[in-house]
Amino acid sequence: MNSQRDDASLLLFEVLERAIRLYSHVERSCRIASRPGARTTAQLKIAKEAQHLLLAQIEEILSGISESSSAEKNLAHLLASLNRLALIHTRVLVAVPRPHEPIELVSYLRQTLLSSPDAEGAAEFGGLPEVFASEALGDQAHDRYLFLNPEAEKIEREAAQAILGNLADFAEKHLVEETSTPQPYTNIGYVSLPRIDLGNPCRWSSLLHEVGHFHISPESLWVRFCTQIGLQRKLKALEWISPCSSSQDEQTLTVELQAWLQECWCDAFAITRAGPSAFFAQMHAFLFGIPCYLTEPSKKGAKYPPAWFRLKLLLAFAESRFDAEDPEAKTKIFLAMENEKKRIYRLFSIGHQNSGNLFQLLHLFRDFLSQEFPRNKYRETSSISSDTLDTLVKDLGKGLPIPSVEEQGGNSQRAATPAEIMLAGWMHRCEAYKFDFLGVVDEWKASDDRSIKFLVDALKTKVDRADESLKRSLQMVEWFRILDESAKLNEKAKLPQKATEVVGALPKPSDAPGLLSDIQISELLVSGELRVIPLIDSERQVSGSVIDLRLGHNFEIFFSNVQGSINPLHRGNGDETDSMEMDVDFLKSISIGPGQFLLGHTREYIKLPDAVAAQIEGRSSFARLGLQVHMTANLVEAGFDGCLTLEIANCGHSTIILYPGMRIAQLRFFRLVTPPKTPYGAMRGNKYRGLLSHNKTQQFSDWEVDAFEKAGKRLDINFKR
Repeated sequence: MNSQRDDASLLLFEVLERAIRLYSHVERSCRIASRPGARTTAQLKIAKEAQHLLLAQIEEILSGISESSSAEKNLAHLLASLNRLALIHTRVLVAVPRPHEPIELVSYLRQTLLSSPDAEGAAEFGGLPEVFASEALGDQAHDRYLFLNPEAEKIEREAAQAILGNLADFAEKHLVEETSTPQPYTNIGYVSLPRIDLGNPCRWSSLLHEVGHFHISPESLWVRFCTQIGLQRKLKALEWISPCSSSQDEQTLTVELQAWLQECWCDAFAITRAGPSAFFAQMHAFLFGIPCYLTEPSKKGAKYPPAWFRLKLLLAFAESRFDAEDPEAKTKIFLAMENEKKRIYRLFSIGHQNSGNLFQLLHLFRDFLSQEFPRNKYRETSSISSDTLDTLVKDLGKGLPIPSVEEQGGNSQRAATPAEIMLAGWMHRCEAYKFDFLGVVDEWKASDDRSIKFLVDALKTKVDRADESLKRSLQMVEWFRILDESAKLNEKAKLPQKATEVVGALPKPSDAPGLLSDIQISELLVSGELRVIPLIDSERQVSGSVIDLRLGHNFEIFFSNVQGSINPLHRGNGDETDSMEMDVDFLKSISIGPGQFLLGHTREYIKLPDAVAAQIEGRSSFARLGLQVHMTANLVEAGFDGCLTLEIANCGHSTIILYPGMRIAQLRFFRLVTPPKTPYGAMRGNKYRGLLSHNKTQQFSDWEVDAFEKAGKRLDINFKR
């Protein structure tokens, strides 16, 4: 891995990953639009054309970079490519079918906001804000634009119309209470996120800045600010902002200072809820706006402070609010933040010309915000140990989910916090992930196969895996917390950390082949040879000779008789869609009727030792309801890692309602007589390794299918019949 990449290479990573995300987003849109019996709409055709457009754009991005060109020329090419991608997002995606907002995003906001010290503030706004995927670039809060007061000033109406078009008219007509003095309907607020960032959990922390706009009254904020700083410093503040103001009269200076203060208050709000990840997320948001906020020249009367002003304030506030459990963790995190900021400053030539007075204003804002957000109030988002951070980042590098952190001893786990998960995601992205991504590009350039589609598929696999690991972690941890709270009330003695604590003077359990007991399972967990992520309430989840497994939240629902019949030797034309994916949100349910079949998955991610295999079975409590959780496929090969796909069927006579998080299955373990020559993880062409949710059949990738097809062509046999 080359950790000494130049600025052009690092900007190439940002631009190319952005293009891959656009391609992946459009690909998901195509799948959504390809339902059984649906006609091919203009939207679907446009989406497919957009895929070709993006492939061409990715090829152009790579062809414009040359080692013989100057760094300035390469950087100019990449910045131009960034602008073209922004145009595709704003002008093309509007005609492309819209994928749904991930339920993991809702889960993240729920955990971050409703568990915060002032969570009761969310009730003032009707609960959590809704999330809207926008074709615009940049995050926005739309509470005051969507629900307009009929007596609002004309300029605000024009702004709302420009942002939302006819939606603003609809909202005013149908959602404003009909009274003699109409008021805006304020029980619903929503925040928008660019469509391309919907699937990117690393970007979600910046939404908390927009949520912050729902938690402040501009008038009361200004009163508190003036009261704290006093009249003299208020006049100084107006003087400091005057070079950036559109007018020198006191009223204009005051309005613009208030606007700057609100934006910085919301930045601080995001830091206190999300921790240091909010700094990285905001910097990323600044990079991809149109025009790019980082390169936008200072304008008189701008609503926002310059990018450098906000980045420095974000960094300073994060550092003052972050109190790591050990100095090493704090040094590591803030070194990464400082390095990213310096890189951005170099790439976009961000300077501080004529900024002496603005530095004074920055310090004034920082002192005020320190009083607004007391340090000790936000402990959960501002503490992590170096060992915990290293473990989470390493697991992400292996493609594992990170919803939990192993407690001392190894056979019990605690729930990770959303702030820890997001911070680990950014630390991984800034280091290993970035260089691995560029390494794939280097390998492609040196290979004989220079197919752009081959490269895109390889990069998309890497991007999707990183995103899915974080998304699954954020959703797993919400279930972990509620179950863990109940587990802490359990008065049973905890499982011993060592087998000898149970068997006393007896020798250590033998490594002889056979069915493993809970003592032997516990030994494997302590040693790290066996990974179960997450392991909730280990003293009840591990017992006898099994580990109980919980139902995940992602399902595949099959449509009846779409294909007429299933021919194991006919691959089809690839356009037939016989099922749909469904995510079930926290504490929601899914029903399975008599005779119905669907695919699910275990919430736990399992990583087996190379010499231990396992069998999955349903729990007898559900079997007595007529529920099957596997259809003959109960063997888990030695060396397997991933979530286990459940083939769920209702063989009973009544509909069964299932809730994600229920203990629905059991896993028993067997030590092999000898380790296999080829463990599952080393098998060539294994089809179901490393899954983070369920997976449909990969039978058509079996080597026998190719053999039969070749024989059929020789003998003129048509397997389509």
